[in-house]
Amino acid sequence: MAFLERRRFTFFDLHKQVDKGKVAECLQDTNLVVATSGNGHVVLCDVTGWAHLISRTWAITSFKAYELTITLAYQLQHDSYLVTIGEDEAGMNPLVKVWDWSRSDRHGNPTCVRLNRAVPSHMRPTAATALAVHDNKNLLAVGFQDGSVSLFRGDLSRSAAAKCELCLILAPVPSLD
Repeated sequence: MAFLERRRFTFFDLHKQVDKGKVAECLQDTNLVVATSGNGHVVLCDVTGWAHLISRTWAITSFKAYELTITLAYQLQHDSYLVTIGEDEAGMNPLVKVWDWSRSDRHGNPTCVRLNRAVPSHMRPTAATALAVHDNKNLLAVGFQDGSVSLFRGDLSRSAAAKCELCLILAPVPSLD
C-alpha cells in the first residue's frame, strides 16, 4: 500500500529577508500596473511612470521612464531590452520607448535607445492596450482601444537615428449597425 501514501514535493525553498527589506521598502507606496520578466529580471512599472528592475540577486534599480504613466511593458527574454508604452503629456499619442539595461547613464539609469510615437500624428490619440515584440527585435506590434493595430519594422536595438518605420496600420472595421 505504499503507492497510496501522499508524497511531498518541495518546489521552492523559502528564505526570509533575503533582500533585507529593500524591495518592500522601494515598492511600499506604489500602485503597480505592469509586470513583465525576462533575461533574469522582473520588471514592475507603476502608475506614476516609474520602472523598477529586480535582479536575481534582489538588487533593485528604479528610474523615471515617463512623466505621467506607463501603460504597457515587455522585457525581451534573452536580451537586456525593455520596451515600454506610456505617456509624457496628457492627451497626446502614447510613446514607445526602448530601454537598454546593459548601458546606463551617469545616474545609473538604463539608456533609452529608441523613442517613437505609437500612433501616427494624423490619427486621433487613443490608449494602447496590447504590446508584442518579436525576439529578433525587428517587429513590434501595438494594439489600441479602438481596435486598430500599428506594426513597426526595423531594428529596435539601434539608435533613434536608425530606420524603424511604421509599416502597417490596421484600422477596425466599422459596424453595420
